Amino acid sequence: MLHNMERDHFRSIVGGTDMLLTDFTVKEVWLHGFEETVPEKMKKCSLKVMEEFIFPLLGDRPVRDVSDWEIQSALDNILKSGGNEYQTELARKLLNDLYRFSQKNRICENNPVVKVKKIYPAPDCLRSYTSGQIRSLIQVM
Repeated sequence: MLHNMERDHFRSIVGGTDMLLTDFTVKEVWLHGFEETVPEKMKKCSLKVMEEFIFPLLGDRPVRDVSDWEIQSALDNILKSGGNEYQTELARKLLNDLYRFSQKNRICENNPVVKVKKIYPAPDCLRSYTSGQIRSLIQVM
């Protein structure tokens, strides 16, 4: 975590530069810039999703270096590690917004989240089936 002096330095650089900044990590951008744009009522659950699922995989990576397949993998991992579809979609939305914030503030050029597929929950009628059973049903159709 950045100290107050580093946090002020981050804000002063982001707020007034024409240079493309490339060394800020996902976690630094979240904690010291983007998080302030999240509505107050969403901050607690948003931070929980980021800390539990995104920071362990992508938090220490420079924003500019994270690829769309790494983001897709991190989102897929949410469901594999016990998270739900809501948490997965929230993480996708937060990452998309974080990258839009980073582009606007010239921290990165591209938003890899735009290439990531949305995670839609399985219909209720299929939730009791295993993935193997669902594949079998699809083959029969």
